[in-house]
Amino acid sequence: MTRTIYFVGAGATAHRHAEALEHLPRGDRPEIAAADPNGETLESFSDVVPDARLYDSSEAMLEEPVHPDDFVIVCAPPFVHHSETLAALESGRHVLCEKPLAVTQPEAVDMVETAKANDRLLGACTCRHYGTPGTRHVTELIADGAIGDPYHVTWVHRSQRGRPGIEYQPASKWFLDRSKSGGGIVMDWGPYDFAALYDLLSPDVVAVRDAWTAQPETGVDPTDLTFDVETHGGASLVYRTGTDEVNVTYERASGTHGEERWVAEIEGTRGSIRWDWTDVDEAEVTLSSDDDGTVTEESTTVSGTEPFGPHQRPLVFFDRRIRGEDAPILTNEDALFTFSTIQAIYDCAASGEPQEVRPHALE
Repeated sequence: MTRTIYFVGAGATAHRHAEALEHLPRGDRPEIAAADPNGETLESFSDVVPDARLYDSSEAMLEEPVHPDDFVIVCAPPFVHHSETLAALESGRHVLCEKPLAVTQPEAVDMVETAKANDRLLGACTCRHYGTPGTRHVTELIADGAIGDPYHVTWVHRSQRGRPGIEYQPASKWFLDRSKSGGGIVMDWGPYDFAALYDLLSPDVVAVRDAWTAQPETGVDPTDLTFDVETHGGASLVYRTGTDEVNVTYERASGTHGEERWVAEIEGTRGSIRWDWTDVDEAEVTLSSDDDGTVTEESTTVSGTEPFGPHQRPLVFFDRRIRGEDAPILTNEDALFTFSTIQAIYDCAASGEPQEVRPHALE
């Protein structure tokens, strides 16, 4: 019996995942199945994967016999991540879920607990920019003492006009409805941001001291549908590892009237590092330090070793984890920890009360 990779949702996201199939180990070509209620979408997927078995519902698809190494990729919008993931896990299959992991914290906890109860892996697609060459080089520099004791991270990424559902993927209006998306730009890009920060700082606890969200107005804001998500948000956090603390200044915007900025920098007592944390092929890392009272900078270009891009990483890395190999992808409790950090930002912004995130204890 040959194992199968199943796709729940067969649209553009599924197409990008399918491009990764050629990067699986030679001689191991799994069978492919896809489910989507839209016939045209299924037909488009069959153009990408001609030999795929097609279904108009995931329920029918998951009735197929199970191979121990089968896995399901949930490519549908966030508001069905919980139900589709639970059904796939309970069918005996591993699950790779698109970001965000869920729409609410209880849903995310339920998903991870179900994975644990069924002895399956639940992977998160946050690995597109997790464990990148730039971030790995930065962690090595920190371990070597290049910047002394780290104390502050600036993580600010602001776009003036790139709102999901409006300027970006305008046909996907579910981005604008929090009940379907889970949130706005913090929920959309936060999964990548906080996976990278988790990789960088390896926290035991994350404290959200303060948080805020906003929706700056523009002349093209939709008025005929639900638009209740933030397009600009930020937080002040503390990442604790043992007795060490690093303060994090976080900001993310897809729609702001302020200037555009893209800064990832960690400061220490003897230096600081700026770097490109998203590039999986080649990244510039700049070390700033003191030389007899004068600030000096040295830039290094580091290259990746994988022959594929960020959109292919989730499928390839999850496949490796199922095989028992090491791979830079967050699964189960680690995936939940980063999602919980995002949810804590929303909870803090809504209540005005500080929040604390600890690893979820699973029996």
